[in-house]
Amino acid sequence: MTDLTPALKEMLAVYHRARGSRPLNETVEAVAGLAEMFGGQRPLQPGYLSKPRMRRAYIEYYLPLNASKVARVLDEMARYAGDRLKDGLRVLDFGSGPGTASLAFRLWGGRASRLVLVDVVEEALADAEVLLGPTFEKATEP
Repeated sequence: MTDLTPALKEMLAVYHRARGSRPLNETVEAVAGLAEMFGGQRPLQPGYLSKPRMRRAYIEYYLPLNASKVARVLDEMARYAGDRLKDGLRVLDFGSGPGTASLAFRLWGGRASRLVLVDVVEEALADAEVLLGPTFEKATEP
């Protein structure tokens, strides 16, 4: 299984250099709020990533967790697709948020000939640009 840990640590360092750091208690409170939404204890709030505290909590907690899950799926797919999975794919990351799946693909070793991220929250796409660099097309959902 591909270990993304070193790359994810560097990605978070890049994010913190660009966006600054916040007190841990703020992140913990926001992660708890996200967990309640994702776990169904309270309704999912459309556009929750437009809130800076929620977006930061997602990036610091859920993005590394979900990127590791995506890498595991990519490892499994690569057993059947071989190197075709790593080079020159056109990737559409719909509902991308801060680019979790696209970032996981890149850290896993994939290279996209075209990468398009789509999300309703422009601030999440701006964070994706911090994490991925200006190497993708971005679009907001209508």
